[in-house]
Parts: sequence; C-alpha cells; structure tokens
Amino acid sequence: MRPGLLLAWPLFFLYALWVAALQAWLAAPARLGAWTPDLGLALLFAWAAHLRGGRGVVAALLVALGRAASSAEPPALLAANALAALGLFAGLARGVAIERALPRAALCGLCALGTAFVLVAARSRVLAADGPSVALEGVPLWPGALASAAACLLLAPLLARLPGTAPLARERR
Repeated sequence: MRPGLLLAWPLFFLYALWVAALQAWLAAPARLGAWTPDLGLALLFAWAAHLRGGRGVVAALLVALGRAASSAEPPALLAANALAALGLFAGLARGVAIERALPRAALCGLCALGTAFVLVAARSRVLAADGPSVALEGVPLWPGALASAAACLLLAPLLARLPGTAPLARERR
C-alpha cells in the first residue's frame, strides 16, 4: 500500500464522520427537518467516479460507518444502501456520463429517496412489531431527496477535493 493511502483513508473516514454529524445536526425539526440532505451520499457520489477497483466499496462502507456513528439506524442497512447506491452509480457510468454534475445530482436525489424509503420502512416494521398501530406513514420523503440532489450539485466539487484525500483518486492514463 502506498504511504499516501495510509493517511488518505483515515482522513476520508473522518470526513464521512463529519458529514454524518452535520447531517444529524441539520435533521433536527428546528433546523432543516424533512429538508435535510443525505450528505453521506453527496460525499460518496463526489468520489465514486474517481475511485478504482475496490476503493469505491471501501469508501461506501466508510460513509455508512460514519453515518452509523451518529444514527440509530442499523449499520448493516446503512451499508447495504451505500453499496447499492455505489453499484447503481457504477452500472450507469458504463452507459451514461453519470460523473457530470446534473446526472450525478439527479442520481444522488433518487438514491436518497430510495434510502429514505428503505429506512422508514424498516423503522415502521420495527415499531409495528413493538406496539399496536405505530407507523410512520405519511412521512414526506421527497424534500430530503430534493435537498440531497441540490447538495450533491453544489457540494460535490468541494467534497472531491478534501485535503489529504488526493491519493485515493484514480491515476489518469
């Protein structure tokens, strides 16, 4: 392993922790509430086109682990969502210029919507098993998806240039 990677991965994880903590802080009803963007997906999508081989998988798992540190959601479910989003990005990258700003932001919004749907469905199922008729139906998911797309559009250029993470990027041929 190159020496630069020994520092780049812990720094990437630190940034993932910071965006997850910022997302948790913004999610308070007194702040953005339902309009809170999925900043972890924005970080992942900012880097997805620049990572080669298994580095994308490592980045997705670090983003999920960072979010799990500041969330009550099951870590395995967060990891599955991050890996699914990365897989969708990689699959679309073969035929579409998904690394461009607008398609990347649209995909980020769609993945944020899917992630929110899965997490709300899992939470509803757990709550329904614990007590009578407790459900989270009617929770609006589209504001967070729209905010995630906007955050990805605006923040991805900055997130792709975080200090100390350059060794993670794919070498140009």
